[in-house]
Amino acid sequence: LLRSAGHRKLELPLLHIALPGETAIAESIQYDLKQIGVHVTLEPTDGATAQKKLIAQQMPALWSMGHGFAQVQPSTLAVSAYPFNEAKNTSKYRSAAYTKVVREAWTKPESGVAEANALHEKISGILLEEAFIIDLVVRGQVQVNADRLHGVTQNKFSYLNLDDAYLV
Repeated sequence: LLRSAGHRKLELPLLHIALPGETAIAESIQYDLKQIGVHVTLEPTDGATAQKKLIAQQMPALWSMGHGFAQVQPSTLAVSAYPFNEAKNTSKYRSAAYTKVVREAWTKPESGVAEANALHEKISGILLEEAFIIDLVVRGQVQVNADRLHGVTQNKFSYLNLDDAYLV
């Protein structure tokens, strides 16, 4: 496909957070793209710099970062997470259809589960079809605790909540 488009050698930067897990993901992407003739130069950076570039729409062609909005309803993702934001996203993607469905899902009072699900499916459909941002990897988090520890929970962003934690 790349050759048919006239590319003989494609070189792209890939920004990633300079932590072991994120570096492993970046190296996997680099390896996979090398198999199809795309040379990827890794650009490890700190989280603060990456976040600043993300918000300022200054990310390179490829980048890999985690986010905490994957388990929130789709309309929250599309108005709160910079990579997916319909008004100002990292990719500078604009779409009248995306804007319309996101705003409708965000502002319209839900009259029923079926209607809400239909709007969320439209958002998901646009994200899949347009592919201006791709959730490539869902990384699990491992939490270990002793049998004596009780009352620990996680919120919807996977942050530990120790408000009611106690030892017995």
